[in-house]
Amino acid sequence: MSELRIDDISKRFGNQNTMVLNSLSLHIPTGQTVALLGESGSGKTTLLRIIAGFTDPDSGRVRLDDQDFVNGRYSLVPEKRNIGFVFQDFALFPHLRAIENIGYGLPRSERKKMSKELLELVGMSMYADRYPHELSGGQQQRIAIARALAPRPKVLLMDEPFNSLDAGIKSQMLAFVKGILDQYGITTVIVSHDFQEAEVIADSCAILDAGKVIQYDRVEAIKHSPANSFVRRIVESDYREPPSVSGSR
Repeated sequence: MSELRIDDISKRFGNQNTMVLNSLSLHIPTGQTVALLGESGSGKTTLLRIIAGFTDPDSGRVRLDDQDFVNGRYSLVPEKRNIGFVFQDFALFPHLRAIENIGYGLPRSERKKMSKELLELVGMSMYADRYPHELSGGQQQRIAIARALAPRPKVLLMDEPFNSLDAGIKSQMLAFVKGILDQYGITTVIVSHDFQEAEVIADSCAILDAGKVIQYDRVEAIKHSPANSFVRRIVESDYREPPSVSGSR
């Protein structure tokens, strides 16, 4: 089980009047993919970083199954949270080959075997010895996903992973990533600004505004019954029918 619970999380930055997250609560069931959508400054990435342990909240609780990550008394260090993180710029180590990027941080005894298996999983076996600058954006993303999956995380976090890809590659990678998530059945939270992405890849959406969840529901429910005009703008902004993906959840 990898049920993620976020309860009454608040966070201020800089000026004490600037509330980034305001008593935000969210429950993400085991194996579900949830997209966080909202305008810039709504708190999406801050929430992701709090789940990962890169940022501590001012108050509230984050819990995975029966383990508290943050509870007001202490904050578990990121490396003990068993969370995989795919950064917006992929953050690959430029001096390491693709296979070395994937295996970085794994126990030496399983590094080679796990790295080769994940290279095959993401269709990158033939690029094992290439450095990040020798890979396309889509190929870098595949390596970043493989690296995030290498330590067998209970939760996968992705911060706008498709933002830097052009339209053609983005469509391919959406289908590819969805296939990986379906195969692994891993609890996943994806930050996005594009409802079309959420339709393809997510089970549910949480729409954020001013640090609060305005609507949290299945993607189709939000599409057909937006809670208010703000959610409707998020749904309809530059709206196009999403690409068809076989086996969509």
